[in-house]
Amino acid sequence: MNNNINPVKRAINQFYSLMRDYSEYGAEDSEPRWFFNHLLGKAFRGEDFPDIEPSDWELYSTMDVENEVANEFTAKARQLYDLIMEAKHHDVVEAAEWFGIEI
Repeated sequence: MNNNINPVKRAINQFYSLMRDYSEYGAEDSEPRWFFNHLLGKAFRGEDFPDIEPSDWELYSTMDVENEVANEFTAKARQLYDLIMEAKHHDVVEAAEWFGIEI
């Protein structure tokens, strides 16, 4: 892995990989992607990390592990949020521009 890559961009890519890993649970559908984008926007704007319920991810509710997957997403999203809050300003701005979010 290239150690020179922006750590925020790397973490976002890792989250998308995680979503692909759980595509059978609907993790790549528009609703979970929208929710992740919503959380990213909050982080880039410096807003508080919200309280998240497993149902907020809108994964397939017929699956036995829906809550487990949603809780993993929430934990990883929180790690990404914390990374953005602690990252160098340049890395945050670059990642926000790369992702298309105005800050």
